[in-house]
Amino acid sequence: DAAKAVDYLCLQIPKVSSLPKPRADNSHLTEVHESMRVAINGMPLFDGSSKLAAALCRLTGARFEVEEGATPEEKHMDVLRSDWELVRHFCVKGTAVDKAAALEGVNVMCVAAGWWPAQHHLWEVVFEALPEVKEEQKPTEDSEEEEVPTDRGDRKRKGRRTVNEETLVEHTMVLCEGCFKALPAAEDSNEVQASWGQYMALWVRECKIATPPSRLLLLRSLKRALSHRSAVWATAKAMNAGVGQLALAIVVDPASGRVRRAAWDFLADVAATEGISADPAWMPKDWSQKLEPHDREELGEKFERVVKWVGVEL
Repeated sequence: DAAKAVDYLCLQIPKVSSLPKPRADNSHLTEVHESMRVAINGMPLFDGSSKLAAALCRLTGARFEVEEGATPEEKHMDVLRSDWELVRHFCVKGTAVDKAAALEGVNVMCVAAGWWPAQHHLWEVVFEALPEVKEEQKPTEDSEEEEVPTDRGDRKRKGRRTVNEETLVEHTMVLCEGCFKALPAAEDSNEVQASWGQYMALWVRECKIATPPSRLLLLRSLKRALSHRSAVWATAKAMNAGVGQLALAIVVDPASGRVRRAAWDFLADVAATEGISADPAWMPKDWSQKLEPHDREELGEKFERVVKWVGVEL
């Protein structure tokens, strides 16, 4: 279909040496791009159409791709903004699979073009795409029996997201990470502070209900996000927003060794950051008694650093 054809075209474009970056003025790509926009504008429904929207994003990224670290030319901004406005609705409509596909396409476009949406638009999309998980209610005698989804990825899990929703969370967090690159350098600007507040609220909310594999992805996402803004205040803000308490709880959770090690790794970096002290309020009850003995052997210096930073006598 059209989406697959455009995706294949995007894979071949980098192999053509006669198409230097950016490729915005290439007439053939421009024609395909405009045809895609017309097709998407004429769609009556969002469900099932996200693959075409994602293909448009990948094509936009291929047309306006810049060298790493560069920003797009001013004359190309209008097209990027226009495509974002066209595709953003696919990020919040339809199934979790549809929304994840659209967000994945947006990520490709933004990274390739070195451009990200305005922060307030981004967070509107993020929280609309990922509504809060409601507690599962017990069926009553009068209630109709819920239809069982044919796709295993859509099966409900009490108090948790479905498998397909967790994929959506992953793509959402990747978009958030990228947007931190576009934030202004001023650490005390309202935009920077507001964006970090939104990200931390989302991270804590999702980490609390995440399964071990999803929690592992969230911890890695957090570490990457903080690397974009290495100032002490960002890490301190993260810890005070509830991340510190969650991370310290994860390292004593026996559910998954890989997740525990990722949390230890994150906390070891925090402990090595000058100017950040552990807050006793972050400590789960009987934290030191719950530590896994083999973690000390496997983690070595990282284990010792975190325990010393926390101020616990073993």
